[in-house]
Amino acid sequence: MADTSHHFSSNVQQAYVNELAGSYFMTAGMYVRAAFRLHVAGDEIHRLTLLLFALELALKAYLVDSGTPERTLKQPYVRHDLKELHTLAATAGLHLANPDIIAVIDDYRDDHKDHSFRYGGREYVDLGDPNRALRTIAAVVEEIGKVLKRRL
Repeated sequence: MADTSHHFSSNVQQAYVNELAGSYFMTAGMYVRAAFRLHVAGDEIHRLTLLLFALELALKAYLVDSGTPERTLKQPYVRHDLKELHTLAATAGLHLANPDIIAVIDDYRDDHKDHSFRYGGREYVDLGDPNRALRTIAAVVEEIGKVLKRRL
């Protein structure tokens, strides 16, 4: 298999002013596209896992792009907490047009934060409406991508 990692790095350097923000955002886009490809019944947890990581990375991309130090994003109270990341992003100036994002974050915050979808660990998990999450997160990731600083 050919190593294509240098292509990804090159694309980030060419497209985004902040390479870390660009890397986070491009990975978020890959996760969203992968989630759209999963259409088999029973793949809802896999889709949600990809989507929630996409949202986490898109929010982190915005935060890094707006000047938040990377060490802040690695703090235990922030790392995978979608609500905390969203709050920090809103404080840094992110205004999302999609009002459903708050409900999606509230619906899946705990499961994402404690990695329930990734590792299991519970006998029952309420998946809510995975299709709503897919639509909402895809729209929000796209919206965040429009405000990231890009190279001309």
